[in-house]
Amino acid sequence: MTTLILAALCFILSHLILSATPVRTPMVAKLGSVGFMGLYSVVAIATFLWMLHAYSDAPHVETWFAPTALAHIPAGIMPFALLFIVGAYTSKNPTIVGAQSFDWASHQPIGIMAITRHPMAWGVGLWAISHMMTGGSLARLILFAAIGTLGFFGAWHQDKRKEQQLGAAWPAYIQKTSFLPFAATLAGRAQFRVADLGWWRIALALGLYGGAMALHGQVIGQSPLPL
Repeated sequence: MTTLILAALCFILSHLILSATPVRTPMVAKLGSVGFMGLYSVVAIATFLWMLHAYSDAPHVETWFAPTALAHIPAGIMPFALLFIVGAYTSKNPTIVGAQSFDWASHQPIGIMAITRHPMAWGVGLWAISHMMTGGSLARLILFAAIGTLGFFGAWHQDKRKEQQLGAAWPAYIQKTSFLPFAATLAGRAQFRVADLGWWRIALALGLYGGAMALHGQVIGQSPLPL
């Protein structure tokens, strides 16, 4: 269990440290953007695989047994989590790509970005939290807590970094967005239409959801719909 905790901490901290401005800026200057992203990806994958390996070797210490109603929560939440993830990768998402040349002040977020400026964080976070709610072993809770923590705390960390990097352009952008889903829409600072999501993105998310449901038992060894 100690190894799993150590791996989880390295998984979280390696992302935060490498993305911190005092570390990232000189490394980009030395390695170039492509070189830095290559190093970042290698570290991210390595720490994630280490965490998965430590999880598989960790002792099974049952923590709590979730009621049947809670055990079904992931099945209801995952379609939305997958839509956030699909939207994050397929939309014009300035929080993860192209930020250096992005016109932050004049951009009007639409689609998934009108819901939240951090769709990836919410996709990963909802996935982790919903699976934690189903109960299970201590190792399982540590694994999903690490993933969820990186998702949400990483988004907060990124906001702070953008605030330092972009100056007045950042407040102009976040006035049209929100971290909490639909907060900007409800406040009248953003306009959301389902059609702006792109029906193909909704179809893709549902297709991924169907595939995950079909293969969950074979890959994970546990039915996604416990009786």
